[in-house]
Amino acid sequence: MRDRFDDNAILVGVWCGDAPAWALHRTVKTRAPTLSKLLLRTGENYSNRTVLGNIMNQMNIIKAEFAKVLQVFEASPAMQRILRGNMTIEHYKSYLQQTYHYTKDNPQIQALATVYFRGNDREYVRMFYKHAISEIGHDELALSDLKTLGENIDQVRIENPLPATVALNAFVYYQIYNRNPIGYLGYLFFLEFLPTGSGAAYMQLLEKAGVPKSAMGFLLEHTNVDVYHNRLMEKYIEGLVKTEADLQAIIYSMRGTGELYASMLHAAFMQAEKPVAWGIDSQEAARYNADNHGKSDELDSDELVIQAQAA
Repeated sequence: MRDRFDDNAILVGVWCGDAPAWALHRTVKTRAPTLSKLLLRTGENYSNRTVLGNIMNQMNIIKAEFAKVLQVFEASPAMQRILRGNMTIEHYKSYLQQTYHYTKDNPQIQALATVYFRGNDREYVRMFYKHAISEIGHDELALSDLKTLGENIDQVRIENPLPATVALNAFVYYQIYNRNPIGYLGYLFFLEFLPTGSGAAYMQLLEKAGVPKSAMGFLLEHTNVDVYHNRLMEKYIEGLVKTEADLQAIIYSMRGTGELYASMLHAAFMQAEKPVAWGIDSQEAARYNADNHGKSDELDSDELVIQAQAA
């Protein structure tokens, strides 16, 4: 049977090998609303077991896809260097620099996704905003780790990210703006479940490579705190995944995020070995310049640029 959602039915899926095989349970002509709403309604022929099965199956499918994505991710060149113990502190520093650049956008990206929420999706706006607020400052954790390792973090703030890092951020923006905004959950799923499932093992490998624990604040935070965010993912899936298109958008986005994250990691390692000057982000430099010098109209970032180039 083809794996699909029927607008006239609520579906219960069964994972069989490499592909989902859907068991069709016809109940009522509607798109599947949240479980809580279904249980509260009366006078309609909803099966609680069917609805719960549908929600849990969607999560199981996404988790199964994540396992595949993780396997591909860990087979990537950069991850193989980490897993085989062939990385240095310089590689780690370069990773932290790019981590700062992609994480500084994450709170705003999550808030942006809600612009396209419609109908009952709006009930999740508050939850998304709270989640986004909890992500604020994670970029500073990466900078703190860099400072512990003796790096000039003021220079990092105004440098252009590597193109591979921009591609990672651009990918999720494109999903939200031009495809299915629910696909954003695939980006979020990968970034939240990666550290909770593998973060502790990665930190052990980094310690063997000579990275002090005092410089692993970013990874430690995400290994612990993202456990709560994982539970939020289940709520997001319950309430926001209403069609097969939503589910497939999440899977596509998660696969793309895994591939682009691996590319960013590889590019960061290459930057550590063969540095390339990618220039200064004039917008970031100008705004930091305004804060430092109290200017608001005529913003001259030349001084910051000269300092960064000389560092």
